[in-house]
Amino acid sequence: MGILLFERTKRRVALTHAGRVLFERARENIAALERSFAEAVSVSRGESGHLSIGLLGSSAFDLLPKILSPFRAAHLGVAFRFRAMTITQQIEALHNRQIDVGIVRTPVRSDGIEIIRLEEEDLMVALHRHHPLAKEPAIAIRMLAEEPLLISARADAVGYYEELVALCARAGFTPKIACEAQPFTTLIGLVAAQMGIAVLPAALRAVHLDEVVYRPLQDHVTKTASALAIRHNETSPLVKAFVQLAQKHSPA
Repeated sequence: MGILLFERTKRRVALTHAGRVLFERARENIAALERSFAEAVSVSRGESGHLSIGLLGSSAFDLLPKILSPFRAAHLGVAFRFRAMTITQQIEALHNRQIDVGIVRTPVRSDGIEIIRLEEEDLMVALHRHHPLAKEPAIAIRMLAEEPLLISARADAVGYYEELVALCARAGFTPKIACEAQPFTTLIGLVAAQMGIAVLPAALRAVHLDEVVYRPLQDHVTKTASALAIRHNETSPLVKAFVQLAQKHSPA
């Protein structure tokens, strides 16, 4: 190398200043390599790494707390990033590898995306507390035939939109859609403003507004389900670990 690394005398061999610098750097590099190897092993086991999760706002009220608490306890080395996104945005972000997992609600359809159902959930009706139907203990979908309906925008939740329209069709009417909006919590605000009535997942009962009441939907055959969306043939150990734990802590 053209560098003097050792000083030799008849009695001893010692490192030169350049030799000491090289020795310290070599020791640091070996330690860094060992840390990198340990980190790679941890990532390969799904014990650490980064996990980017897209979620609907309503997921924060029910599914996310059930999954995240036990997952964090078992995977202390994982760093999370959460993004509030519509279902359509989550599917696009999965295809573009901008997120690793999506928390969605069925029905969802997209090529190249695997949907893993977790928890089934009843639908409910959100209405203003002064609305005549607020006196009813439960509401049948046919009772909404003449009511202005608030619904998620079709472009943001195609499956939910089509399922709700089909539910109305099975009851013999075409819904009178007063407004499309996103997210679900915005629909509840519009109900409070007396813009109309909304049919929503029951988890949103956790959203409390003085002007809004919730009533069960009598049509019990119609349910929605919380689900995970991942890329088909996903190979990430961390994503697989998240899915496995979610399935373990969900009754579906």
